[in-house]
Amino acid sequence: MARMVPRRWKRLFMFFAFFCIIHLIIIGTYTARSKRFEKKPIAGASAMVHEHDTPRQFTTTSMFSSKDTTVIPVITTATTELTTTESESNMTECELPGIVRNGVPWPNCLEKYGWMTQNWKSHSCYAEHGVNGDPCTILQYLSQEEKHCPPVKTKTRIPKLAESYAQGIAAVPRESFQHLYNEFSDIVDYAWMKNRIKNMEELWIQNSKELFNERSTPTARKRIHIHLGLMSLGIGKDAFKGGPLGELVQWSDLIASLFIMGHDIVVTKTKPELTFIYQDYMNAWDGSPCPPLASNKAAKPPFDIIYSDIRGYKEWLHLLGESKAQPLKCRVRIVDSFGTEAMFNHPPYREAKKLPKSQYSGINLNLMQFNVMFPHTPDNTFLGFVTEFAKTRESIMNVNASDSYERNIALIYGKLENFWKDKEKYIDIISEYVSEVHATVHEPKNLRPYIINHGIVGRAELNKLLARTKIFVGLGFPFEGPAPLEAIQKGAIFLNPYFSTPISFLNHDFYKLKPTKRAISSQNPYAEKFIGKPHVYTVNIEDETALRAALSEIMNSSHPGNYLAYEFSVRGMLERVSVQIDRQQFCVNVPYPPDLEEKLRWPPLSALRTRVSTHSKWQSCNEVCDEEGLICEPSFFPILNRKEAFGALGFICNSTMHLQTQELDYPAYDKNNGICYLQSNSYLFSCAGNYLNMQRICPCRDFRKGQVALCRDCGLK
Repeated sequence: MARMVPRRWKRLFMFFAFFCIIHLIIIGTYTARSKRFEKKPIAGASAMVHEHDTPRQFTTTSMFSSKDTTVIPVITTATTELTTTESESNMTECELPGIVRNGVPWPNCLEKYGWMTQNWKSHSCYAEHGVNGDPCTILQYLSQEEKHCPPVKTKTRIPKLAESYAQGIAAVPRESFQHLYNEFSDIVDYAWMKNRIKNMEELWIQNSKELFNERSTPTARKRIHIHLGLMSLGIGKDAFKGGPLGELVQWSDLIASLFIMGHDIVVTKTKPELTFIYQDYMNAWDGSPCPPLASNKAAKPPFDIIYSDIRGYKEWLHLLGESKAQPLKCRVRIVDSFGTEAMFNHPPYREAKKLPKSQYSGINLNLMQFNVMFPHTPDNTFLGFVTEFAKTRESIMNVNASDSYERNIALIYGKLENFWKDKEKYIDIISEYVSEVHATVHEPKNLRPYIINHGIVGRAELNKLLARTKIFVGLGFPFEGPAPLEAIQKGAIFLNPYFSTPISFLNHDFYKLKPTKRAISSQNPYAEKFIGKPHVYTVNIEDETALRAALSEIMNSSHPGNYLAYEFSVRGMLERVSVQIDRQQFCVNVPYPPDLEEKLRWPPLSALRTRVSTHSKWQSCNEVCDEEGLICEPSFFPILNRKEAFGALGFICNSTMHLQTQELDYPAYDKNNGICYLQSNSYLFSCAGNYLNMQRICPCRDFRKGQVALCRDCGLK
């Protein structure tokens, strides 16, 4: 018979075993935590960031992938060690960051921190991200994962932005658009854009190859999503019926640029298509309140860049929801024809100023994420479009070229009959100076009998008309469209109606819902300001004497030749788009570490020209820079938004103030009391703002002639 172990010994043995298990668990936890916070310095370019090591494969039929697999080094972000500064030596182990950090707003940081200290155990996902109740782990999580707090300051060294290299695939120009045409075939919404790209196919191919060959360092091939929300309004179908073409022109040229340069693009236009391509990303969130762990490959951003219009952006945001969209917002680019200004972009400011609300306002992105058709304001990124022109560059750039046609007709710019309202006398006067008056109006009912109407015409027929046109006649509407530049390129002279009372959201329904306070002085301000005579005559068409004088001067002048602004050429747009998608960074925290400033900052600091407004004027930084032959560069505002910048300009700051009641003018100096006002909200940095009678500190930059979007050192290298 087996001997029985006394009960007291059994209890002692079980207690000892339990003690050993607990001891092993504690040691394991401590070891794991030590490894997680172990400092691993980066050894230059040998450290790899693996997000782009293997290009993702998409099954969406709209994905156009390049077969080229040339491997290139790509600058990206990683972590490295940062030494403790003397000013930080007296900090606690981890310091709660302030609300304001050099103009970057963190409105939810304190609230989120307070919640996390009490509720970090409410879900296991917080512990999976390294949160253990310690203030440092909470702040690091809120900074790195949820983006609610600025980078954490600690007494010890902490991870910060550094340089590393990832294995990237070079963007190599494609040989044709056939794959794109196949994807667009039989889709009515894309038909007009497909035709436009076909008309300029040879120029796209030729210029992309030339640009690629001139670069010493190729750009990385990007994964780009393009969502055309405007298609739900029928704009693609209406293109052949006199509908607005401005947005389609811009989208066509952007798609052509990205595709021919070799990037991988996905084009969508419906909500089901959106759901399909983001399904894996959304599923990776598994319903927890935390972002997915970095090890979850499905949770990685599916695209490097996302282009959409405001309507499409809202569809995208609604599909993903705020939490899932937040990590991707910095990748968004809004194609926004008329521009967005700070006063309408940031909801709290708009509400405080009681400015009009519309479906286009309150987007609350970095203003440079809005891509505009014309360089309205440097607060936004100038994307532009291409003026369609002849097959060879030599013929377009020769402004003295002569035509084989006799130019003696007027062509009226206005495809819908309602554009002609109350313009009968104006057109009658024009008819006295030309042999014929032509039009391209869709199904008119009451045109003057002498007007020769062609209806909506194709590109070939329009080119023939423009080749005979002496005067391309503006009616005052549509505002800021692409057609005048196309006519000027074909050698016509644009008669640009001048507005004695500038038009803005204050006095015209068209701009009433637009998120901009710009007041335009003519139908096409770009043509008025940047081109002018002999290609553009800006005239008050209500002043008959001035109108007749302009018409006489035009008809008695020799042919001025074809004029093409470089920034609206195929080459100009390819160069601009290539630099923007390669160098614009909205997902990187600033300020940059000093040793990486030159590599990461764009535009480079060498372009900065600091200027100060005069105390006697109410000036915007746009006006201050323009007086000096420069352009305002909003990305430099954080550099000037500190007390040291005021001192470098000779200002003595009796006090420095971050006001909770914000204005668009800061940073600014009040000479009367010696107060230096700093901007505490980066959403309100504004080149266009001019509300306070203070001396504004303005970040101006130089620019390349014919390419205002780029500084002299900002080109391709």
